[in-house]
Amino acid sequence: MKTVVTTTSKDKQTGFTLIEIIIVVSLMVVVYGVIAPQVSRITGSRAPSLLARLGGDVRAAYDMAVLHNKNFRLVFDLGSHTYWLEELNDSQFYLKSPDAEPSQFEEALAEGDADEAFEDWFATIEEQAGESFKDPANDDEIPPTSPVLEAKIKLKELELPNWQMVTNLEWDVRDFNPTLLFMGVQTENSADYHSLETLGEKRKVFIHFFPNGYVERAYLHIGYNDGSDKLDAEQKPYTLITVPNRGVANLEVGKLEYKLNDR
Repeated sequence: MKTVVTTTSKDKQTGFTLIEIIIVVSLMVVVYGVIAPQVSRITGSRAPSLLARLGGDVRAAYDMAVLHNKNFRLVFDLGSHTYWLEELNDSQFYLKSPDAEPSQFEEALAEGDADEAFEDWFATIEEQAGESFKDPANDDEIPPTSPVLEAKIKLKELELPNWQMVTNLEWDVRDFNPTLLFMGVQTENSADYHSLETLGEKRKVFIHFFPNGYVERAYLHIGYNDGSDKLDAEQKPYTLITVPNRGVANLEVGKLEYKLNDR
């Protein structure tokens, strides 16, 4: 007589064997090895388009300065890694180094009482010019005069430049996050290299464009963002170099040093 052996669910094997676990882990490693580089390429694929757009923006700002007979500047925020275009309605202005101490007028501009500050300052100029006197022939009051007093309006334009952001369908704030970041810049207007570390809270640097068909020479260094707003040291940075009389920007691989006499 044969004995029939039956099995219950408790006798069945549950879970995976060691060999099955090894196979699954191996497959996961292979899949990750294929996908990871693709993800990296997708993440970095924005870099060429961002850099190309920046180069185009340099040329566009140059053309706008000539066509509109105005001064323009590209403003780079080294803290947020964004940039935008600003225009100046006044005909002249002083170029100042980004690390220069703010004047009393710049501080007044920030506080919203620049006009009052200028009038107070100019009142001392008028006082130093002397008192008015009467014309002995007809007793008319003759005020004091000088080239400085006659140039009051021009002086005000120089001391209180009214930069305004260009806002239209073609221009908005350009954002390099999270792919790239601005490392720093050096221009012919300043002998020092300006980075977030040297500027501190100021953060902003500028490249200026002039109506006579000239952009100041600048070396702008751009690096890859490691995902935490820090420079990815494993990838080579770029140097964007403006060409003054041509209004174009050349892009070079690596962090190139500023050369004043480059053409």
